[in-house]
Amino acid sequence: MEDLYNSLLKYFINATITVWNSFIKTPMGKPYIEKAEENVFLFSGYVGVMSFAPALPGRIIIAMDDPVALKVRDAFLDDEVEDSKVDTTLFSVAEFTNIVGGNTFSVFNNNFEKYRIFPSPPSAFYGKNIKFINFKVKGFNVIFPIEDKKLVLNMVILGDKND
Repeated sequence: MEDLYNSLLKYFINATITVWNSFIKTPMGKPYIEKAEENVFLFSGYVGVMSFAPALPGRIIIAMDDPVALKVRDAFLDDEVEDSKVDTTLFSVAEFTNIVGGNTFSVFNNNFEKYRIFPSPPSAFYGKNIKFINFKVKGFNVIFPIEDKKLVLNMVILGDKND
């Protein structure tokens, strides 16, 4: 199971980089991984969430500082937008999450045919100190530096935290 988990994390990292580079002109720094030691993921800014199951039940959060989310929105709208409408940015963050998830699950399902993972539709949130609490999960945060801001991929898989 550990191989599946590590492969899925690697596929999420690769998909995030690929999707970012396909749409956004701003360079992304080298990502680094932090083990999620707490059951709580706390973030201020824009957050895309997608659950998945059945082979490895879990979920991803793609969290972005405001300026990073605006870059995603501008890329998806194919033009810089002068207003700072939260709705168009939320939609763009959800769609970015959806594309990263779709890319990841396609690669995973092609490489592990006996296991299948299917995503739920993504959701997006915006706010300060958004708190996600997880129980009995194993998780990692992958930080992608973007200029002086960041995009954070938080992936958790259901199971014993100490696996």
